[in-house]
Amino acid sequence: MSARSVDPVLLGELAYEALRLAFIPWQRERRVAKERSALAEARLCCPILFARPGDYLEHRRDERMQSFVPDIFEYLGRDDDDWLMFRHDCGTGFGDYYGATNGGMRDVINAWPMSEYEIPGKDVYTFIRLPISMCWAFRLMEDDDEDDEMLQTDVQTGAPVA
Repeated sequence: MSARSVDPVLLGELAYEALRLAFIPWQRERRVAKERSALAEARLCCPILFARPGDYLEHRRDERMQSFVPDIFEYLGRDDDDWLMFRHDCGTGFGDYYGATNGGMRDVINAWPMSEYEIPGKDVYTFIRLPISMCWAFRLMEDDDEDDEMLQTDVQTGAPVA
């Protein structure tokens, strides 16, 4: 059979299949690599999206260089409105401390009035719920000795807690 006797449409379809078999897997691998890269960037920029209930997160305070000790929150999950729920674990920038209303966590993200962000039936000074757009300052706590030391010291004085 000579090349002249082959149907041009069939030859075109055969060429297309050959290209598809060679090109499509490479294209898929490239797309997957781009998606993995974007996911890694998202994990770095907004770690709260990847938090699991029980994870501890730190949130900075607006203290104008007085202290760099963050508040620590436990992530509880999402509520029915798809807002994220947290329990304050330690720190003086949340709750009924002086720092809570003067440069505390709520001041950083403008989470006022308190009633708008309360979890029904829970203590407003310990629990908070936030839309994802207000969770940009949360950072997952690193699991190392330095963080363990921070959790075992007084947040204002730095003295060991008995």
